[in-house]
Amino acid sequence: VMDTEVYSNTGGQMSKATPLGASAKFAVSGKKTSKKSLALQAVSYQNVYVAQVAIGAKDMQTLKAFEEATAYPGPSIIIAYSHCGEHGYDLKYG
Repeated sequence: VMDTEVYSNTGGQMSKATPLGASAKFAVSGKKTSKKSLALQAVSYQNVYVAQVAIGAKDMQTLKAFEEATAYPGPSIIIAYSHCGEHGYDLKYG
């Protein structure tokens, strides 16, 4: 699951995934409620491999998460936090 924490395909609207206090193009004052945790929801099933990675932060850790998810004998989910153009960050630096 790629998580940029804004609705990038609609030009940067705040979404249910936008963190508390974050500023999105169409929600400059941020979001008033906290984000729901997809990872905690998946872990609650007790038979799911769950990993969270930050794309571009630790390449070897990201690769390890994908290898472990592939080898896991059950359902797997990797939540990949990623920047996007709507953050005002040039993607070539990611």
